[in-house]
Amino acid sequence: MDRDTLTSLKEALADIIACIIAGRNTRAAEISKEFAVSQWGMGNSSVFLFPERLTPAGAAFVNATMANALDLDDGHRLTKGHPGAVIFPAVLAVAEDNNISGEEFLTALLIGYEVGIRAGIGAHLMRPDYHCTGSWGLSELQQVFRTF
Repeated sequence: MDRDTLTSLKEALADIIACIIAGRNTRAAEISKEFAVSQWGMGNSSVFLFPERLTPAGAAFVNATMANALDLDDGHRLTKGHPGAVIFPAVLAVAEDNNISGEEFLTALLIGYEVGIRAGIGAHLMRPDYHCTGSWGLSELQQVFRTF
């Protein structure tokens, strides 16, 4: 990974983590955490600013909810969506559950952004007016979970 790509990736990472932290004090964060615990149970993946560790699916769900709770998260014009809100939580949850290295984490995150954004662009070729982070984000999450 070249220096410019790594710098951009680190900036995107800092941005989405800040959005998750900001979204922690919302009612949506509490509701999503309660739901995730009841739906998927406890596991090895962390949820920002919560003491519980959940399954990868549960942690990704809660962290993604917090990332988008205040609608401050990144945007991509060609996808009409928020790639970081679905990609980072999924990669983090699976990385923790599988104890991958920092380098592997950054590589998976970069691949996640590439695939997620391309999936979003593809979705808008067929539905240009549809705001569909959830749709292409779900496809992205499935790919991330299959990777590990």
